[in-house]
Order: sequence, then C-alpha cells, then structure tokens
Amino acid sequence: MKEANTRTDVLNFFISVLQKIYYPIPIRRAKMKPPAVNELNIVVDLLAERSIGNEVVFLTETAQYSNAGIIEATLNIQAIGDGAVELLSKLKLYLEMPDMINLYDSANVAINSVEQVQDITTSLDGRTWQERASVDLTVSYCRELLNQGAEWFNKLEINGNTNNGKDNNEHPADGDTIVKVEIMGELEN
Repeated sequence: MKEANTRTDVLNFFISVLQKIYYPIPIRRAKMKPPAVNELNIVVDLLAERSIGNEVVFLTETAQYSNAGIIEATLNIQAIGDGAVELLSKLKLYLEMPDMINLYDSANVAINSVEQVQDITTSLDGRTWQERASVDLTVSYCRELLNQGAEWFNKLEINGNTNNGKDNNEHPADGDTIVKVEIMGELEN
C-alpha cells in the first residue's frame, strides 16, 4: 500500500492479513453471497470512519508533500460456522506477532485495540444452530486530502553561523542548547 490509503485499500489489506492467518478458510467482504450453512468462513467489514486529525507527510515515491487526514475506523470481523468462537479467540495473539506488526507498519496502518470476542450464535430455523462470533478492531490510517508539490507551503530560509555552542561572548550556551536561532521579520507569501 502507499503512504495515504483509501477505505478500499485498508479493507483489502486486512482481508489479505486474515488470509495469511487463517488459510485455507475463505475470507469475504460483508454484504456478499454467503457460502453453505455452517461452512466455516470469515466476513470482514470496515464500519464508520472518524477523522482524528491531519498530518503533512512527504511522499517519497512522488517527491511531493501530502496533507493527509488521520482516520480511525472500526473493522468488524465475523466468523461463521463450526468453530467460529475458537477461531476468533486466537486472533489477537496472531495480530500481535512481530512479523505482523512490521506488516502494518509498512502499510501505514495501525491496530489500536482488539475488543473481546462476542459469541453471537443464532438459530436459523428454530432447529438448526449456526455458530457465529464477532470481534471489533479499532484501526487507524491516513487518507490523502491534498497532494501537490512543495510550493503550497510558505518557504522559510534561515542563514546563520554556529560558533561551537557558545554565544557571542564566548560563554557556553544555556542548558542543552547547542545552536540558538532567532527569527525576525515576516514571512512573504
């Protein structure tokens, strides 16, 4: 994935993660045709997104700056079929493995929390039971808002000299200060 993700990118990413964890169990998006009754499968849905702020990032592949919105969303994962509850009860352990965390980092995605697994087993027709389990993950990622060259930033040029951490009177600088910079004047647009 790239530095700034779309909703579809994030959903596809988590489907691929679950395919790695639960191979050969089928993983599908929500609101798609289900398999036969009690055939074990996993359904993934990215629910409502919430904006939690903005950040400016440098996109190395295009050498441009991007204003990205930081998004938090709920990823709902449901397992349907025999063994569904046990299947999802192990998910948090899989998601916290070091190689998985490296995968999230490279995709610019974070899993903020994993809720408790809920047993939502239901009766289909009054006689047939279908085991179901559900777990919500809170995830965050960046959504690109503006992608332009760097010229949309005000530019600031600072010229100066250092004198090895000493002020003009050749006394050591205060505290941890190595170089003191004073800016005077106004920015030009």
